[in-house]
Amino acid sequence: VESVDKNYQFIFEDNSPVIFNLSGVEKSDSSALVLLVKWLRHARQMNKLISFRDGSQQLINLIKLSDLQKIIFW
Repeated sequence: VESVDKNYQFIFEDNSPVIFNLSGVEKSDSSALVLLVKWLRHARQMNKLISFRDGSQQLINLIKLSDLQKIIFW
C-alpha cells in the first residue's frame, strides 16, 4: 500500500473519470481501506468522478464491516 500511495497523484491530473480496477489486489486489510478513502477524498477535492471495480470478496467484506459501502462505490 505504501508504494501505491506515494505514486497515485498523476492519476488525478486530467479531467477524465478515475476507475480503479482492483482485480489484481490479492490481499486486503485496513491499510487498503485507508488508501481507498484517501483517493476518494482527493478525487472529491478535485471534483473528479471516481469508482472502484472488481474488488476481491475479502475487500468487499472489509468495506461492509467498516460500514463504508455507502461511500465506496463498485
